[in-house]
Amino acid sequence: MRLTPSAFGVSFTGSRANLIGNPNLSRSQRTISRWYNVADVTNPAPGQLGTSAKGTIMGSGSNVWNIVLLKNFHVTEIQRLEFRTEFFNAFNHAQFLNPDRNGFDATFGEVSQTRGPRLIQFALKLHY
Repeated sequence: MRLTPSAFGVSFTGSRANLIGNPNLSRSQRTISRWYNVADVTNPAPGQLGTSAKGTIMGSGSNVWNIVLLKNFHVTEIQRLEFRTEFFNAFNHAQFLNPDRNGFDATFGEVSQTRGPRLIQFALKLHY
């Protein structure tokens, strides 16, 4: 996912921030506390529009595997019993939400939340 940095706390500016350089860090440099280089993102001067383009910062992306296992059991000619198991995020990969883009926060440029962990649910359904 690609993110657009926004201007923060300055009146009479456009909604986009200025980019001094490339704020994207390589995968080996990204950490939860420093997802992109916040020093390369600044506010535009009052009355000016920011220079950042739409989608200039790389977001966290996702790596989710959802799996369903299903088995039908025939009770009679017409009736059948369906048993299913559903695995959401089956391999339990950490799914980070996007980094903070608000310059007022102490967590500016940090990833502070994750999506839910692996979820497994079972279902039993009678078709008649």
